[in-house]
Amino acid sequence: MRFVALLVTSLLAAVEVYGSFQVYQKAARECVSALRIPKARLASYHRFSFPPDRETMGFVRCVTLVLNLWEDCTGINWHTIGFSVDEPTSREVCHCIASQIAIIDPSDVCAQAYYSLRCFRRNVPTILSDTVVSADYSIEPSTPNTTTPANTFVPLTAVQIAKEFTTCLAECGADAFKFCSRDDPFPNTPEIRCALYCTLVRTGVFSGQGEALLDNLYAQLARCETPDSFRFRMELCFQRREQPPGTCPQEVIYRQYLLCLLPEYLRFLASHRAELEPQYGSLCVRD
Repeated sequence: MRFVALLVTSLLAAVEVYGSFQVYQKAARECVSALRIPKARLASYHRFSFPPDRETMGFVRCVTLVLNLWEDCTGINWHTIGFSVDEPTSREVCHCIASQIAIIDPSDVCAQAYYSLRCFRRNVPTILSDTVVSADYSIEPSTPNTTTPANTFVPLTAVQIAKEFTTCLAECGADAFKFCSRDDPFPNTPEIRCALYCTLVRTGVFSGQGEALLDNLYAQLARCETPDSFRFRMELCFQRREQPPGTCPQEVIYRQYLLCLLPEYLRFLASHRAELEPQYGSLCVRD
């Protein structure tokens, strides 16, 4: 998707401030760091390539907040853009945004920012083409905090998680595990249940009794989501698969939590493929 690229580059080209592109680059670097996005993606963002994935949605929200193009409460900052459109076009933009917001989780501010700006560019394709705009691109002293919860838990790197996982596989006698097997990579066997339980406890996201530590899971896995939204989504999924009282922790993790958490972990590991491949390429993490 290049709608944000066109919007940002149009703005940068129209603003009569030396070094405005450098300001964007600085904002991009700060947002990548704050959101714990793999640094390898920064080059893509500097080329204005913004695929519609969760990490990029978080990046778009962060950088547009820093550049004062977007506010979570009020939406697109028309004052900063300094560009007026005719009333019919304005209505089209607002209608498009309203239709997008209506089908997005109200807590998902990153998706709201991403798709709102998409509506903006779709309806105003020639924005700023003939207008010189004065906009405030000042960088705030600190980058907006979009993902870090008030929690002492320190998230592990993808390599650290892979190391714990392979150690647990060996200790549980499941060292023949093949992630890319055409069969179910997590068959319901005592060895796999043991390895999953071992990994989640050792990485600090589950208690020894098999209870999910949602604050830690949020810190480890969330990208563009508020803590309340993540907690609501996970608890709803967990409740649908709740196991009878007295079920052993390994069974609870396998039957209740695995299906809910597997997509989150796959996305996290896939986004760190470059870091994993030298040591753990055998895990074969797909995008």
